[in-house]
Amino acid sequence: MMQNKPYIVGITGGIASGKSTVTKHLKGLGYEVIDFDKISKEVLENRFVIREVSMTFGDYILDGDKVNRSRLAKVIFNDRYARQKLNEIMHPRIYMKATREIKKLHNEKIIFLDIPLLFESKNSYPKFYSQINEIWVVSSNKNIQISRLMLRDQINLDEAEGKIDSQLKLQLKEKLADTIIYNNGDLENLYSQVDDQLKNLLEGFK
Repeated sequence: MMQNKPYIVGITGGIASGKSTVTKHLKGLGYEVIDFDKISKEVLENRFVIREVSMTFGDYILDGDKVNRSRLAKVIFNDRYARQKLNEIMHPRIYMKATREIKKLHNEKIIFLDIPLLFESKNSYPKFYSQINEIWVVSSNKNIQISRLMLRDQINLDEAEGKIDSQLKLQLKEKLADTIIYNNGDLENLYSQVDDQLKNLLEGFK
């Protein structure tokens, strides 16, 4: 595989499908992972962003001089227009920051990008996504996904199903993926799949 460094792998999935567990394993193996959720939180702490968000959605979403993420989530959850307005504020800054982080890691052989809304935002930022060499989707059975989400967020069945159904279907993401990692078993099975994919990647560089 003749590739300029770095080789970039985008990782996505569904809520409670196990994507964070996969990226945590990759970090433990010494790989660089750029976490878009982390970048989003950092962007939302910027005073100019806080001002713009509060002007758009009202002071209700503020907790002192910071954005209350849970209140903001409630505002945008069932309102597509509100979600779009937030994305217009946040996404350009998120992708700019992610681009800078990729440049800092130019000597790495492989970089992983942890992007929850990879397919949902791909068409809006074609230049950024053209850098990605392949896409991994972490998927799981919906019933398992629901159980994990209810336990993790301490919510009921209807709330869990509502959150899952608000996202792009995992079956569609699987069709768009280069690699699918199934998280329906134990951690050993999940890590084994990740390790196998890494082995395939590294062999391709020889």
